[in-house]
Order: sequence, then structure tokens, then C-alpha cells
Amino acid sequence: MSLNDQELITGFEKIIGKAQVITAPDDLEPYLVDWRKRYRGQAIAALRPGNTQEVSEIVKLCAANRIAMFRKVAIPVCVVARLLTVMADKW
Repeated sequence: MSLNDQELITGFEKIIGKAQVITAPDDLEPYLVDWRKRYRGQAIAALRPGNTQEVSEIVKLCAANRIAMFRKVAIPVCVVARLLTVMADKW
């Protein structure tokens, strides 16, 4: 299974609701920069799951599509980013 970005976002919205999936560049910006503002990441969305069941469903969707995800320290949010094709082939 390999979904495109919009299909993934739609999947996340089905799991946690549209309001909890952040995709607008200006809204996404704070989730992509470290606290010292030295490093910047890239992501298609920031997700705000409300419970462990939602987290579990998000992890399943990401794993099925070989999508990397990480938790930003001190902020209860999962930020989802696509792996480079080369890295995805090794995972």
C-alpha cells in the first residue's frame, strides 16, 4: 500500500478529525523548527491525536505506507514526514 500525500491526510482526518490535522504552512511552521531555531524539518502534516486508540491507528496507517513520524518534545503532537525514496527502500 502506498498512498499519496492527500490520501494520507484524508486517512488521518478520518482517524482524528479534520480539526486535529494541521496542514496549512503557517500553522505547521511551529512544529517544524526546534526550540533554538537552528534546525528546520519538513512534514506534510502535524497530528493531534486525542487518545491512545487514535495514536495506534495513526501508527498503523504510517507503517502500512512506510511513513516516518516523530513526536516533537514537550508538545503532544505527532508530525508526519515522508521518507526519501532511498531511505524508504531500506526500511
